[in-house]
Amino acid sequence: MDNLTTSPRKYLEVAPIPFDRVTRVLHQLTHDVRNEFGALDLEAAYIAQAATDPATAAEAMHLRKIVTEAVVRLKRLAASVGTISISPASCPAHLFAAELRLRLTKTWPVEMADAGWGMELGEQGINMDFELLAAAFARIFENAFQFREDGFRLDFRGYARGANLVFEWSETKKAVPSPPEKWGTEPFVTTRRDGYGLGLFFVRRVIGAHHGRVAIRHDAARELLVTQVVLPVEKG
Repeated sequence: MDNLTTSPRKYLEVAPIPFDRVTRVLHQLTHDVRNEFGALDLEAAYIAQAATDPATAAEAMHLRKIVTEAVVRLKRLAASVGTISISPASCPAHLFAAELRLRLTKTWPVEMADAGWGMELGEQGINMDFELLAAAFARIFENAFQFREDGFRLDFRGYARGANLVFEWSETKKAVPSPPEKWGTEPFVTTRRDGYGLGLFFVRRVIGAHHGRVAIRHDAARELLVTQVVLPVEKG
């Protein structure tokens, strides 16, 4: 008979869980929790309408805002680990960049006002899933804005290089916690306490689905973190 006191590891170790199982569990979990949040949102809406006290109604509306933000986070989590399935359509790169700028400005008005934006794009087209690609680009901007340092500066530019289009983010970064070349290549690997390790993982998967590539490097001499997304120009 095995001795539990002398060989406990045999009973504690488990085989690595396949990633597809993790994704199924997370999808089901986020689905269930979002349903519960939906019920909570309806309850808060009823309280806001029925309340005779303005302060109570205001608190109920604030609760609805919190619920909405939580649901958005859950949707992002599910999208980050789910299957990337694109529905591509041709779109001029300059129109994509213009729409992206409008969306980012609504979310980050102050930060975008200070960001450099240099587009050297003509009528080159990209065969893209517009919403997925915009979501991937937005994740890179979000990372830059959320984890900015003192004296932060972000410059974004797009230009043609041969048969490709290059989109490049350059942000001030004095030091990085780990080699950035590997960031986002594995899920659930993060250098931050409050991170999930899924943001750049999602970005890499979306760009890969568009037959592109992501490169991240830190220029220590210039104190810059440079992220490049390279996408193929649509063939005419």
